[in-house]
Amino acid sequence: MSGLQCNAENAHREDENDDLMMIRVQITDHVARVTMDHPPVNAQNAAFQDEMIHAFDRLSDMGEVRVAVLSGKGRCFCAGVDIKARADQQLS
Repeated sequence: MSGLQCNAENAHREDENDDLMMIRVQITDHVARVTMDHPPVNAQNAAFQDEMIHAFDRLSDMGEVRVAVLSGKGRCFCAGVDIKARADQQLS
């Protein structure tokens, strides 16, 4: 399952976030739970960072969201930058 999961009150928002593949967002009772889901250690590459920005930009436009909680799925919260992807970028 990708993108934004919503309760019935926010169901109209679901289709807007179907393009998110590494970030999960669930909104319940004015709380957005944003989960990094990029196995195995949530390392950040350019696509991951774009999705994160995109998700939070959308959340900032939602009047019903009062707070966002960021978490990481898997072995750790976030390993930081994806060194392998960064090295590949520098070689090309």
